Amino acid sequence: MIPRRFVLANRGYKVFIAGGEKFNAARDRLGGEGPSLGMTCSDHAEIWLHSELHKTRAHLEHTFFHELMHALLYARGIQDHDEEIVDGMAALLHQFMLTRRGEQ
Repeated sequence: MIPRRFVLANRGYKVFIAGGEKFNAARDRLGGEGPSLGMTCSDHAEIWLHSELHKTRAHLEHTFFHELMHALLYARGIQDHDEEIVDGMAALLHQFMLTRRGEQ
């Protein structure tokens, strides 16, 4: 359910799943702050998911959809994101994908 690549608004995004030093190096390179489960960088068209902080595959997938929602908003030119709305929309999109593939 987590793609390695996708296209939004004619920009090719890459998705990385990494932990430890690799994730931290990406966070520093992309200007992220503090510990996080994931991050989206629209300038580099990258989504990073921390491989070591998720308890289940479903948790990792939810984080992907959370970061995808950020990417969608950036693609529409929206720079300020309400985290509660982003997370709620991510949960709905994740549920849609689970029911689409018959897991719920």
